[in-house]
Amino acid sequence: AEQVVWDAGVAEAVVLRIALVYGPGVGGNLRSMLDAIDRRRFPPPPPVPNRRSMIHVDDVVRVMIAAGERVGVAGHTLVVSDGVPYSTRAVYEAMVRALGRSVPAWWMPVPCWRMLARTGDAVRVLTGRRAPFDSDAYRKLFGSAWYQPSNLQAELGIAMSRTLADAVPEMMPAR
Repeated sequence: AEQVVWDAGVAEAVVLRIALVYGPGVGGNLRSMLDAIDRRRFPPPPPVPNRRSMIHVDDVVRVMIAAGERVGVAGHTLVVSDGVPYSTRAVYEAMVRALGRSVPAWWMPVPCWRMLARTGDAVRVLTGRRAPFDSDAYRKLFGSAWYQPSNLQAELGIAMSRTLADAVPEMMPAR
């Protein structure tokens, strides 16, 4: 899509490469993880050195508005994240704390997660239905997807105002 914009020669275009978005109403993998932790069906992940780029929805909106208003950014591609390299363990801990629980001192070792993923793969082969945890989920959970964010302060004149730790409470399941 980005290349289509550039090939079309849209003079005032600004491309925003937006990281994983969190905040109220979050869905997808973050919602699934939070719900599983809430139901105590998500074992503590180990402290692996993976990194994820993320951004709060409020900051996405602020960046979009600033990109549309700022003179001199046309023709630029901006990587949009809050700049924090979140590990799976850090995300897990933020969610556990927001649920009012203590963070467990133990974690399920990586080989156990791999075995669980392979079991999920076998379930798919045998039943034709995807298991709740498989190799694809394992890669998403323990892989990295971190990108050096653009200097949004310099490019757009704004700084990110939110981090996952302060936003998780607003993402909590309704009680």
